[in-house]
Amino acid sequence: MSAPDLTDAPTADSADAPTVDAPTVDVQTAIVARYAAALGLTPEELRPGGVTDDPLRIAVLCGGMGPEREISLASGAAVQAALKDRGHDAVRLELPQSHEDCVDALMTLDPVHGPFATGEKAGGAFDVAFVALHGAFGEDGRVQTVLERLGLPYTGSGIWSSVLSWRKRLAKARWAELGLRTAPWAELYRGGWDEDDDEPPEDCGNWPLPFVIKPDAGGSSVGVTRIDSLDELREAVAAAHAHDELAVAEQYIPGEEWSVPVLEGVALPPLRITPPGGADALFTYAAKYEDGGTRIEALPVGPEAGVAVTGDRAVAAAAAKLAVKAAEAVYAEGLCRVDLRVAPDGSPWLLELNAVPGFSAASLVPRSAAAAGVSAGLLYEQCCRLALR
Repeated sequence: MSAPDLTDAPTADSADAPTVDAPTVDVQTAIVARYAAALGLTPEELRPGGVTDDPLRIAVLCGGMGPEREISLASGAAVQAALKDRGHDAVRLELPQSHEDCVDALMTLDPVHGPFATGEKAGGAFDVAFVALHGAFGEDGRVQTVLERLGLPYTGSGIWSSVLSWRKRLAKARWAELGLRTAPWAELYRGGWDEDDDEPPEDCGNWPLPFVIKPDAGGSSVGVTRIDSLDELREAVAAAHAHDELAVAEQYIPGEEWSVPVLEGVALPPLRITPPGGADALFTYAAKYEDGGTRIEALPVGPEAGVAVTGDRAVAAAAAKLAVKAAEAVYAEGLCRVDLRVAPDGSPWLLELNAVPGFSAASLVPRSAAAAGVSAGLLYEQCCRLALR
C-alpha cells in the first residue's frame, strides 16, 4: 500500500522557501513569543516564577502494563519532580501490571488510601491527571475511558484520537487519505501469510530493500527490526508478532530520523536524531535508552522575520509543517510527538504519532522544549492547565 505525495511541504531545495538577506529582529525573542502563545502565556510568564495561578493537585499516572513500564516509571518520576519544583502538589500513582488491576485501581481511586505501589498518600481530591503511561492501557484509549467515567480531567488526547494513533496502520491510513506523505506499508497478520515462504507478502513484494518490520501497536521501538535481506523477514515478523497479532511492514526511507513535538497545533523545535550507527541507522530501543552516543540536535523553525529559511531550517520547517498536519489529522490534543524520516532530497515522511511521549530528562520532548526556552516544569504545568480548559 502506498501513500500519495505531499505536494505542499517545502524541502531543503525548494525554490519557494522564503529567504531574507539580513536578520532584522531578535530571533530568540520571536521564538519565545511564539511558544509562549502556544502555552497560553505571555513571554514574561515563561520566566521562572512568571506564572501566578494557584497550585494544582495533580495525579501523575505511570507504570502500567507491557514492555514500556520502566520507561513510564522514569517519565512519571520526572514529571512529578518537575511539577513539584513549580509548586504543585503532584502525587505519583504507579499503576499495576494488568488491565483488570489498572481499571480497578483507577475506578476505586482513593486519594488517601489508593492501592498504588509508590506508597505515597494524597490529601484530597485531584484537579487533573497527568498521563505518563506509555504503551498499552496508557496510549490506546483505555485509561482515557476510565478517566472520562471518573470525570477527572486529563492531559493529552481523548479516547478516539488515542485509539487512532495507537494503531500505526490506522494513523497511516488516515494520513494517506488526506494526502499526507507516509512511508508505504503492508499489514501482516499472524497466520495471514505463509511464513515458511521465502517470498515477501504480495503487498510489499515490489519494494526495494530494506524494509522495517514493527508491531502495529506500541512504542519505544520495541519489536522493530530493519531487514536488509529477505532471509531476515521471517525472524523480523516473528519478533513483531511477539508483541502484537498484527505486524506492519514499512518501506524504509533513507535519510535522517526526525521527531517533532506538537503542542496544541504548534510545532516545538524539530529534533534531528543521529543514532550511534549513523544517520541511516534505525533509532532503536537500545539507541534510545541503553547505548548512549545518540546525537540529538534541535533546530529552530520559523520563519521568524529576518531569518533565511534555507538548508537545515527549510528541512525543519517542512518537518514541522507536516507534523502539525499529522497531529490535526488524528485529532490529537495537548502535547504529542510525531516521528518522521527525512529523505535525502529534504522531503519528510510520516512514520507514527506518540500520543504519550517520553517525559524524562533523557526524552525528546523536554529537549525540544528547552530549545524553545520552555522548562520541562512549565511545559508539564501548562499541559495540565490546558486539560482544565
